[in-house]
Amino acid sequence: NGFVFTQKDGSVFLATGDSVDAIGQTNQPYGALLAAGDNGPYVTWFDTDASTFKVYDTAAHSEVASVKQPNQGKDAGEFDLLAVLALDGSTAYWHTADGVVGYDVDNDRTEVVKAGASTQWLGDVANGTLARMSFDDQSMTISPDPDARGPIVAGYGHATLSPDARYVATDAQDSEQVFEAATGKDVTPAADGYSFTAGIQWSDDDSYTAVGIKQGNGEGEPFDVLTCSVSSGDCLLAEKDAGSIGDFQAPIGETLAGG
Repeated sequence: NGFVFTQKDGSVFLATGDSVDAIGQTNQPYGALLAAGDNGPYVTWFDTDASTFKVYDTAAHSEVASVKQPNQGKDAGEFDLLAVLALDGSTAYWHTADGVVGYDVDNDRTEVVKAGASTQWLGDVANGTLARMSFDDQSMTISPDPDARGPIVAGYGHATLSPDARYVATDAQDSEQVFEAATGKDVTPAADGYSFTAGIQWSDDDSYTAVGIKQGNGEGEPFDVLTCSVSSGDCLLAEKDAGSIGDFQAPIGETLAGG
């Protein structure tokens, strides 16, 4: 179905083997510019000018949902910002004035997942499992239940679940780490020769693509693209000198600027 990406001006594009077409606009000030699931054709973003959440079907090449929201105030904070947070299958997760909500694309139905939650509460969703801020704000809780007290893994704010939700990558240290979600066991693949690594996206239940930086992690630092496997315990070079931090954008629309 191709992939969806954004430009610095907020334009949203769908790139396929035949063409690159403009499909929308987003200048969201917080959260992910775009969210796409591990499976399925949907991608979601927030059209700031129209104050509307959008869902696009990359297989059908058409918009399938447009959910209008009350305009947010110019001084909106983390509890009332309108923001895209995640997408899992046919459910988009957004932050609205009600808190964190889940929107069922197929049935055009919105349900509150966590009333009053901030924009930082939800890190990722996969296979019906939420990776979210824990009660102590210094770790992540991994559970389908938004009120569960565990299991807990180290990390704050950022989390990326494997498609089956068995593993979760978080920013527990300066460099990203991978944990077994059920036990909290550190299963981070070795990336020898790199001082900093950060996952871009899981490619299957065991493997993910990452960037690796040999020295530092600031703006302008050159990086390599790595393929990492939890079962094999290591990362292999996929593309040397692929770019520099600040000038690279992953095809899911998440900028790597700022390391």
